[in-house]
Amino acid sequence: MNTSLKLATDRPTLLLFVHPRCPCTRATIRELERTLSGHKWTDQQLPDTIVVSTLPDSATSEWRETVTLRHAGQLPRASLFWDIGGIEAKRFGVKTSGMVMLFRHDGQLLLAGGVTVSRGHEGKSIGTDRLDELISQNSTEPLQSTPVFGCRLCVDNNVLPFSNSCQICQESGSSAKVEQ
Repeated sequence: MNTSLKLATDRPTLLLFVHPRCPCTRATIRELERTLSGHKWTDQQLPDTIVVSTLPDSATSEWRETVTLRHAGQLPRASLFWDIGGIEAKRFGVKTSGMVMLFRHDGQLLLAGGVTVSRGHEGKSIGTDRLDELISQNSTEPLQSTPVFGCRLCVDNNVLPFSNSCQICQESGSSAKVEQ
């Protein structure tokens, strides 16, 4: 795949796609924080995490300086990638904030989906259980999909008005669209 995202070759890589103004995604970040920090992983088990923040071309600094991105940047081994116009999101076929993709060191996709139980809610889920198993290497069988609960990413500079947003985003002033 032609991508600007560099997957690690010596450890797993976790991609987290986020809409920077979506407060729903904070639950995903907290679940990842619990999973990545809550265990005594070896250095080789702990994945490199790339937080892919989709932004419209016209994004101001307010889009880049959000609580969601500050929290995401504090995940273990995290780096931030600005995905202007959602180019990388499109390449990976991602439309929803909170999408997590885990790749093995050889580039094999092991997990694609969400790690929350519902929109903006934390708690044990199939996605977090599976991510934990894959990182701890208790399983090597790929699980291709789990439900993703989040707002629509800024792909093709598509930023929609509040009427198309989830209730949480409307209350926070975000203009993210709900994925139907």
